[in-house]
Amino acid sequence: MKAESGASRGADDRDLQDKIEEAKNKARTAEASNYIVLMKAQTWDRESHGLYDYESRRVQKLELKVEEEGFMVRDQEVVSFDTTSEDCKFDDKTTLFRLTKKKDKFYVCPMNDNHPNDRLWLVIRSLKDGYIIKRHDILKLGRMKFKVKEFRTEKEYFEGEHIEVSPHKGFEEIHEVSGVDNEDIMCRFCWTGDQTEANPLIGSCKCDGSIKYIHFNCLKLWLESKVSK
Repeated sequence: MKAESGASRGADDRDLQDKIEEAKNKARTAEASNYIVLMKAQTWDRESHGLYDYESRRVQKLELKVEEEGFMVRDQEVVSFDTTSEDCKFDDKTTLFRLTKKKDKFYVCPMNDNHPNDRLWLVIRSLKDGYIIKRHDILKLGRMKFKVKEFRTEKEYFEGEHIEVSPHKGFEEIHEVSGVDNEDIMCRFCWTGDQTEANPLIGSCKCDGSIKYIHFNCLKLWLESKVSK
């Protein structure tokens, strides 16, 4: 009788442990299924060639809590989240990105076929710790875009040409910047021909003649003036 009683208690203990483990698994599954994505959208109601005024108060705001896959869609100034199947085509709307879920994690999938102004960009000003620039990054300053091809410090010197294929679809290779050794050539902005290692004369485009070359610092000041407007 004692042996039977001990075996019975052992079976009961195993059943209890199985029930506890089952309850834990259900709790973890329920917790995973309750994950949500909080989305905040702000739309500026002005046609600005892809630019956005972060100081403007004339914006339409939208906050969404999403628990399933779908598409973030923009129709003019109205942004919405659509759970329609992937095969659905939106007539006059622009699909900004697709939200997918894999193994209890959500992923934002960009739509690379979009117009460049409708592609996803990471806004650096919203990051407290900044952003570490990497090779092949595309930097957008106002309406101008630059691709990071190489890094150069004061102790580094590069020899030869580096021609690489960009991993970003829709972006063409930037025209190589050529140096200038001719003393008769002047900057198109300041009309001087003096140059230093820190401020060289460069050919930044395919123009010819007296407007072909520009000082690095002059180009920098010109770009800053365009961004600040």
